[in-house]
Amino acid sequence: MKFADFHRTTAERPGHLVEPAIFEELLTEAWWRGNNRAVRLLGVGVRFEDLRESQQMEFFG
Repeated sequence: MKFADFHRTTAERPGHLVEPAIFEELLTEAWWRGNNRAVRLLGVGVRFEDLRESQQMEFFG
């Protein structure tokens, strides 16, 4: 989240599901850090686990 004064904050959480409730919690967490500053930009990213790596870990682990 980027605020009107160009300060930024990031909220993230590891997980296995993409659910709207999780995005809402993260958005709320980031917004509170801004101390009621106006928001200039929102960014959302999702990183998926590389199945080949996890399969290799299970094979060698």
